[in-house]
Amino acid sequence: MSRADRLRARRSGSGVRSQPFSQLRNPYRPVEVLSADQVEHLHCAALRVLAETGMRILDPGARERFRAAGCRVDDLVVHVDPDLVEHALTTTPSQFRLRARNPQHTITIGGN
Repeated sequence: MSRADRLRARRSGSGVRSQPFSQLRNPYRPVEVLSADQVEHLHCAALRVLAETGMRILDPGARERFRAAGCRVDDLVVHVDPDLVEHALTTTPSQFRLRARNPQHTITIGGN
């Protein structure tokens, strides 16, 4: 088989055919690896790390947004107040959509 024949066969779609797109729904409850107490302990530890150690933010615009929100900014390190995190968590939606270029491929995250 010549090189041109191989290229023509590859372009003709003789390879693996993909299944049509469909929305997937998980009918099962999530596996709970941690107990509620462990989740709370992990959350408190994360809040302490954000407040005491902080996180390194390289983008100057992002550091300015954190500063405007009330965070302490030391050079590249942003220290986030636990109350700010708690407030942000109260405003997050239980589900959101990842919109695709093709509206039929848009998927919803959460809300089961």
